Amino acid sequence: MFLASCLEFIVCDYKEIIAFSRICMSMDKYHFANTFISENIDNDTIYKQEREILRNLQRNITYAMKIQEAQGHIESGVKDIDWIAKVTGVKRKDILKLRDERDDKRLFLGTTDKRSEEDGIAI
Repeated sequence: MFLASCLEFIVCDYKEIIAFSRICMSMDKYHFANTFISENIDNDTIYKQEREILRNLQRNITYAMKIQEAQGHIESGVKDIDWIAKVTGVKRKDILKLRDERDDKRLFLGTTDKRSEEDGIAI
């Protein structure tokens, strides 16, 4: 993250903030992307409409971080959807979707989350 510490001192324009935030999100570094936007959103080069777009992106990033937390609870075996929703702030329907995706993955891969090499299916 040396690059990140360097960018902290550079005044970034809107396109650079978006591009760098997308890079962070692609690496599941949501917290860093959120912080980066916060540190650069008040630059003089950012117009009001762009600022609104960045705030919306921050809301989406924050929700993605909450989804990661909910996914962690699901993976650790917590079955109470209402509790997960209350603790994380993730919508119930999104938690159910995460759980179903995990269950589908397990069905496809088997119970160990690793495909047996003996199943004879080549991908």
